[in-house]
Amino acid sequence: FFVFGILPHGIFEIPAFIYAISIGLYLCKMNTYAIVKKLPAKNYNSEIKKSLIFIIMPLILIAALIESFITPILIRFIR
Repeated sequence: FFVFGILPHGIFEIPAFIYAISIGLYLCKMNTYAIVKKLPAKNYNSEIKKSLIFIIMPLILIAALIESFITPILIRFIR
């Protein structure tokens, strides 16, 4: 049940979450570095938007479509 119910959409969802977490850690690191070294903080809005639009959201969308349409077929298949 786990293999057919969770794994198909988890293949796309887990990397999206890991990538989002890594972006958050990177931003925290860079802002902390700027504060400690007393440098002016940079604006990372464009990088965040690009990664959100082109990487994270498509992966989440694919995972949602798999969970909505393919997982029910697989669950019916194993019953």
